[in-house]
Amino acid sequence: MPRFTDTQEITYLEIHESVALTVQANGGQLDVHVWDGVNWIETDTFTATESVEYYVKGLTVRFTPSGGCAYSVPRGR
Repeated sequence: MPRFTDTQEITYLEIHESVALTVQANGGQLDVHVWDGVNWIETDTFTATESVEYYVKGLTVRFTPSGGCAYSVPRGR
């Protein structure tokens, strides 16, 4: 699974309902937004190191780290 320290916009098809999202906060945070066709809607902010199952089916998701945060998430399919 790729590790990122920069903003990524990833489109997920209908095949996978959820993916593993691993956040290494390192004193920073990860903001997650979903594209609704008009606007980016903030859905989550992660400020702690953790791993979660994240619902992505049919969504375009933007992951934005700040303050030294790194994260891992599979690329879209």
